Amino acid sequence: MGALFDWFRHAASEFPDSNVAAVCGEATYTYAEMDALSSRCALDLEYQGVRPDSLVGLASVAGPMAQIALLALSRIGAVPVPMPDSGEAELARADRLGVAAVVDGKAVEEWLRSGHQIQLRRTGNGSRAEGFTGHGLAYVLATSGSTSAPKSVPISDTNLESYARHLALRYGRFGQERISQNFRPHFDAFFEVLLLAFATGSTVVYPEGREHLLVDEFIERRRITVWDCVPSQIRLSARIGHLQPGRCAGVKLAIFGGESLTTALLQQWRQAAPNSVCVNTYGPTELTIVCAEYEIQPHQPIPDYAGRVPIGAVLPHLDARLEKVGGAAQEVQELWVRGPQRFAGYLSDTADDSSSAERNPWYRTGDLVETTSHGLVWAGRTDSQVKILGQRVDLAAVEAHLLAVTGSTSVWVTVHNNSVCAVIESGSVGAEDDLRLQDLRDYARPARIVWIDNMPVTTNGKLDASRLRTILHELDDAHVPAPRAIVWSDRDTSAAAP
Repeated sequence: MGALFDWFRHAASEFPDSNVAAVCGEATYTYAEMDALSSRCALDLEYQGVRPDSLVGLASVAGPMAQIALLALSRIGAVPVPMPDSGEAELARADRLGVAAVVDGKAVEEWLRSGHQIQLRRTGNGSRAEGFTGHGLAYVLATSGSTSAPKSVPISDTNLESYARHLALRYGRFGQERISQNFRPHFDAFFEVLLLAFATGSTVVYPEGREHLLVDEFIERRRITVWDCVPSQIRLSARIGHLQPGRCAGVKLAIFGGESLTTALLQQWRQAAPNSVCVNTYGPTELTIVCAEYEIQPHQPIPDYAGRVPIGAVLPHLDARLEKVGGAAQEVQELWVRGPQRFAGYLSDTADDSSSAERNPWYRTGDLVETTSHGLVWAGRTDSQVKILGQRVDLAAVEAHLLAVTGSTSVWVTVHNNSVCAVIESGSVGAEDDLRLQDLRDYARPARIVWIDNMPVTTNGKLDASRLRTILHELDDAHVPAPRAIVWSDRDTSAAAP
């Protein structure tokens, strides 16, 4: 029995019929009903050969079906390997890991509707990655790939249990809430929502289709009291007029994570949800969902550090260490973390996976932080320190400057063709003088600034850096000259100088 099911079991024993475990549209499942369905699903999977420690892929499984499938696998002691889809790349990764069977969303829906056996998709020969054992694992996820090539991260039941205990202590004052599920299982925040619900006897509210993208409407219609999302979801909803002031007043708690939260964006959220306690969280997949957090009460002002909200303090049951990085500003250091949420090491599903993580108890996050009176503030990546014309440039500092002077809620800065380039989300193009580029050293000034209607996002809802790099290459291919300001529209894939 895995940690996920163990936490569910406690909630189901305390609130079997009185509390709703999950809802999607008009479909509701009490804790007792969810318990019965996951038990039936587990028996079906066991009959087909799924055993404790088996690796089972979950492809495109969403909504209550995902919750049922995950609980069934945890009940058996099997290891879910959530996948965003069942495309060739994902199936190849699953094969390298030793996943012998994949369950897709349609198969679970058909099983629930008809009562027939769940159709498993067999893949590969089930041989495990070298040195790998599935014993005691809660799940295996691929990193988002937003900062490097995706790697397979095994999270143990011990890791998950540690974070679940923190959630129970941290949010025990909340109870029987309606918690938004804005994630899919291949993003670890999905598990955060489940654990928070199980720890408080609350209801997980799944969206029908894409209704959750209209944030204020979804919150109002589904009576959401606890909101959990990546900042990009709020940003996109605000852009299309669905973050109206006061319309999310019923939200008691708002949790943000997965990417940097800007002060401008949090201010927009607080206008829509003035009664919400806001928590900005930080944590790489390797440290089990969240390893640092900063809480802001409704009456408190928002701390502003170069346009960013602090990530606060590392969780009390974890150890933190700050290490100097060559070339970085003196006040900026790399964050290292160790403790019971630290994973044991990557699975060798690619030739590039490093085993060094297994030898060092400290996990080097690759993230730079600054220590302030409000705790830690994220200050970019160690690989954001680059050299242009022989001079060191901190891309995060350029990004912070553009955030501050434009008032935009999303800015991305990179090096392209040996020059600094920036992409800024904004409804209108600002004059170059308004950007105060003279405040930056000449070699740090963006040679190209692209203004975009809406920042692209990944399947996890995070900013899609790969797509932004493609846009820069497309501008090159179209032989668009490089003035400082370019307007880009994904609608017609055209660019024009203002």
